[in-house]
Amino acid sequence: MAAITGMTARGVALDFTTWTKTFFLPSWEKMVFIPRIKDAGRPYASAKMRTFPRFSWSTLSSSTTAVASNVNLNWIAPLPTVATLTPSGYYIALSWDDQQDDSIELGLESPFRRMMEGCAAEACDAAALDAVASLTQVVGDASTHPDLALVRSTIAALRMATYGAVDVRDGALQGVFTPAVEPDLLSIPEMTQANYRGDGENPLVKGFFSKGSGINWNYSTAVDKDSTYANNVIFDPEAFAIMWNTHPSIEKQRDGLATQLLSYANFGVAVARNEKAYAVRTVASL
Repeated sequence: MAAITGMTARGVALDFTTWTKTFFLPSWEKMVFIPRIKDAGRPYASAKMRTFPRFSWSTLSSSTTAVASNVNLNWIAPLPTVATLTPSGYYIALSWDDQQDDSIELGLESPFRRMMEGCAAEACDAAALDAVASLTQVVGDASTHPDLALVRSTIAALRMATYGAVDVRDGALQGVFTPAVEPDLLSIPEMTQANYRGDGENPLVKGFFSKGSGINWNYSTAVDKDSTYANNVIFDPEAFAIMWNTHPSIEKQRDGLATQLLSYANFGVAVARNEKAYAVRTVASL
């Protein structure tokens, strides 16, 4: 069959190009870590965090001749350790001129806003997850694939470090891991097989599970990574403190013939109770 070609010799082109009536926008990671940690108020320029240490009791002498007066008691001065949380500002700035608006049949502001909202959520969570690197309780390394033994030992270590204050039975314990180790966690029978789980959730059918071994599991590509390993974390919400000066928002401005969208956030995250979290270092890729 003969093909129809453009009749350029007569100045008429029969082929043409069309454009879709919508935009195809990029994907952004949802905010996973920040909603699960403690909001400690507003930091202004900086905030001083007071962390008190444990103290112990003393045994009272059983002697009947001694008087338990003030001078005979062992007094403790409960002095805190003071850490400083310094917030940082983060922004996204987009700009386009009126000629771009005039040259396209689709509105630009709405899709640009959706992209900025997604980018801001991912960026804030990634900045917050950087605090995991400050934890001193660490398990695993760049070659670690998490298994049931690692999960159980980490939970036991958290219970010991907090003297039972972290309890899987209260449902507060959280985990934020890179999706690269999701296949490893899905291979643990106690988390995926109904006869082990004892509930109605069937991860082998759904392809994921939200809770297992007393931990609420979450996955995020924003998990902090260095050149070799991913810094995942298992934590109680009180382990970290976030302080906001400005929550992420989008502001529209005009500059001459240009439309501008500006998203800005100002906040800081710090380790508040080191004993209530473990950094879990694992492989960073599939």
